[in-house]
Amino acid sequence: MGPSRRLFPLCGSSRLMVVTGSAHVGGVGAQLPELSEANLLAEPSPKESMAAIGLAAAVFKRRDSEAVLGSFAVDYIISGRDAFEGAVAEAVETAKAGYLVTIGIAPSHPSTGFGYIKLGE
Repeated sequence: MGPSRRLFPLCGSSRLMVVTGSAHVGGVGAQLPELSEANLLAEPSPKESMAAIGLAAAVFKRRDSEAVLGSFAVDYIISGRDAFEGAVAEAVETAKAGYLVTIGIAPSHPSTGFGYIKLGE
């Protein structure tokens, strides 16, 4: 089960937004028929992840200025549904308290591809 489907139980299809390349809109719509067209956005031009996240943030802010925004890449596999849902639920509550949250995994080996997270207090 991919990340988008894993998020439906946490936020419902009405609060899930997918931003993808214009070439992939039809495929994503077919894979996620419960996702409304208003929540399936095509990137105006391919500008990497941060621009897509910025587009989603701007749309969410206009729709609901109190919304908590999470960004989840879809190029990985999530195992452990309960652990994932628990981590996301805790992250949402932490974000509501005014904090920026990153959910990470323990790497199996050093790699700059993972990025690095320094734990706070």
